[in-house]
Amino acid sequence: MKINFQATNLNLGPEILNYCREKLSHLEKLVAGDENAFIDVEIGKTTRHHKQGEIFRTEMSLHLNGKRFRSEEITEDFYASIDKAKDELSSKIKRYQKRQSTLVRRGGRLVKNFLRGVYNYKWRKH
Repeated sequence: MKINFQATNLNLGPEILNYCREKLSHLEKLVAGDENAFIDVEIGKTTRHHKQGEIFRTEMSLHLNGKRFRSEEITEDFYASIDKAKDELSSKIKRYQKRQSTLVRRGGRLVKNFLRGVYNYKWRKH
């Protein structure tokens, strides 16, 4: 998975980039089957003059199989905004994967019931 970083009103140091890569390694496990997946991470401050309040913003956009998953968090703590955005993105991916497996199972169930109906109709005495 390719990761693109962008900073807004902030300088990204190597410790911040390493922290983000460590947190995003969990997402790599979820999208292990897709080599074309990439994520855009935008980290920064909302304004330059704030000293209190919610000033740190993290936005993550994951592009996977033609789908786009997005999360955004604004908090007072820099690392907390990264953690929350990663958790929200992870839950969206898991929900999507569960929905896809449910659709496949539902389709298989319909085919199986259809075949049962044809079999029962064919051998039923009229």
